[in-house]
Amino acid sequence: MPQTSSHSFQLPVILQSSTHRDQFQVALAYIGPVPTTSLTWFNQSGEGIGIEQVRQITTGLGYAGLSSGLQRIILLNAHQITLPAQNALLKILEETPHHSQIILVTSHPNQLLPTITSRCQLINMTQAETQTLISPDSDWHYSELSKASASQIIKLSSGQKDRSAAMAMLNQLLEEIHQLPATNQTTHHAQLLLRGLSLLEENVNLRLVLEAVFFQIAGLSTASKKRSSVLNY
Repeated sequence: MPQTSSHSFQLPVILQSSTHRDQFQVALAYIGPVPTTSLTWFNQSGEGIGIEQVRQITTGLGYAGLSSGLQRIILLNAHQITLPAQNALLKILEETPHHSQIILVTSHPNQLLPTITSRCQLINMTQAETQTLISPDSDWHYSELSKASASQIIKLSSGQKDRSAAMAMLNQLLEEIHQLPATNQTTHHAQLLLRGLSLLEENVNLRLVLEAVFFQIAGLSTASKKRSSVLNY
């Protein structure tokens, strides 16, 4: 159930996922193809969310009104938000600026403070809804991409002409990574894919984003300064 487009106040939502592994899919299925100015992700690695991260959210929301687009802040594994951070988050939920939306994704919404849940719309995302973003036709898998040559990556990237299909491919790679044991490398690669998804949402050049992400996953030198700088935050 993708969110309808509106650049006015957006009610904060809690997206309930069936497991911690499908939370990326859940968030992207909810967002759908609606154009957004930016997507900002927190707790991709599942290490928790503390006061410092909530302060970063507050700072980021301060710039929301400077753009005509919609800014979405997505907190994965929201049940890992510390109690002090949840209390700090309350004020943000009560005073979320126009052009902004807070999205909490969790498999355990009962672990959030009642004062948090009462200020959000709870949406139980079914597995069928999250599967709509997975492309079963992709010939490339994470294990192959991590060993790909530069020429293979350039060919794969240049062959992608549709932004939605490219996002589905990155999403599928994310799903494959989250089926693997968590390591520093897989966590880093997941973060690269998330950054790529955010850039595609922002209409950054499709081929440039894919090449930048895939070159880093394959452990290859990006060679081009333009390509290497596209992922900079």
